[in-house]
Amino acid sequence: KAIIYLGDDCFMKITKRYIILSAIIAFFATSVFMNVRLYNEQKGIAEKIVRFHVRANSDSDFDQNVKLYVRDAVLDYTEEILKNSSSKEESIELLNENIDSITKAAQNAVYEKNSNFEVRTNIKEEYFPVRDYGEFVFPAGMYTSFVIEIGSGKGANWWCVMYPQLCFVDEAVVTDDEKTNSELKNILTKEEYNLITKDDDIKVKFKIGEAIGKIF
Repeated sequence: KAIIYLGDDCFMKITKRYIILSAIIAFFATSVFMNVRLYNEQKGIAEKIVRFHVRANSDSDFDQNVKLYVRDAVLDYTEEILKNSSSKEESIELLNENIDSITKAAQNAVYEKNSNFEVRTNIKEEYFPVRDYGEFVFPAGMYTSFVIEIGSGKGANWWCVMYPQLCFVDEAVVTDDEKTNSELKNILTKEEYNLITKDDDIKVKFKIGEAIGKIF
């Protein structure tokens, strides 16, 4: 019987390739596991909140100003509608019951800015990237959203959390609103609440999960 001797160099190359391949497999296995876990955590949060999404007609300064004006008008209008809401389901019901008047308020805001863009409103499932809201950060994923489109709706977006009310005009503001914190603690599990509390490590974790999700 012939014995094939590969030599030390060849053996080292095979070993190195095996180690690299094993590392790649381990990385992808860990990534998939992490992404599945993030998906389940995000899904649990999404089942309890309502997002708010405003789409501008375009990216021009004028259209973006109209968008922000409409945003403020709608938030002022819906604050009273949702102030006593105690669940996502109740919030959606209230928004549906008042969608015509909310649309009218948004349309009037457009007219007040000397614009004739048509406003369209609806409630649907949408994908949101990782977003900061005050002292909280929410993972990327599908969420129920109250959507307002102005004109073509192709301009830069503005989004926040409508229920519970986490909409801030300045997203850099860090809220210390005890009522908001209390509402979040009431509707989320302890694990979910701790997950969204802003932390650099959590934000990086969400960003990695978002990137992996796009790959798979």
